[in-house]
Amino acid sequence: MNPANFEAWQDPEGGHWFRMKKKEVEGITWRPVDMKMTEDGQITFDVEYFEGPGAPAPTEENSQIFENLVKSIILTLVSEAAAEDQVLAEQYKQESHEANGLLGADGKPLV
Repeated sequence: MNPANFEAWQDPEGGHWFRMKKKEVEGITWRPVDMKMTEDGQITFDVEYFEGPGAPAPTEENSQIFENLVKSIILTLVSEAAAEDQVLAEQYKQESHEANGLLGADGKPLV
């Protein structure tokens, strides 16, 4: 995911959106809605478009590029969040073991 392809944008009412910057889809503003994870680990979601004067929407010519960019953005953000959660979980586990005297002299958990 290349941040040069999009930017975060907030509408006047406080809604959070992605605004595309890549030439072929420039200006299309969207956000994911109804995001779910299926039993087999697939992420599904719909796309809501910001509507307003001069707000472009995908066209037949750029819809495949737009779709691929959207998938890439969402998958990257979800992956980064999962990795961050894993790091935080490991840090918490280590700190809680330390705080509760559950580490041996070698620094490894006793349990």
